[in-house]
Amino acid sequence: MNDYVFDELCSLLARKSNHKTAIRAIRHVRDSDALPIVRVTDEVFERAMDTFAEYDDQEIPFTDHAVSAHAFAHEAPVFTFDVTDFEILGNDVIPRRLDAS
Repeated sequence: MNDYVFDELCSLLARKSNHKTAIRAIRHVRDSDALPIVRVTDEVFERAMDTFAEYDDQEIPFTDHAVSAHAFAHEAPVFTFDVTDFEILGNDVIPRRLDAS
C-alpha cells in the first residue's frame, strides 16, 4: 500500500465509521509487517503529475494517478473495484471485468 492509498483509507474510515475506528485501524496497519506502507518516490510523483496533466479531460483523482504510476514503477497490477480510471490510465486491473477478453 502506498502513502496515497493509506491516506484514502484513513479518510474513508473516518467518514464511513468514525474517527476512533479510523485511528485504531491505521495504527494496526502501520504497526503490521503484513501490509507495509511504501512511500511514493519523486519519479512516481512526477509520472502522476504528468498523467494528471495529460488526462485533463477525465475526472480521475490525483490519488488514482499516483497509484497508477506506482503500479507501473513496480510492474504490478492495480487491485481495485474502480476499474474504469485505471483502465483509462493503461494499468492491468484486478479483478478484471467479466466481459474482458
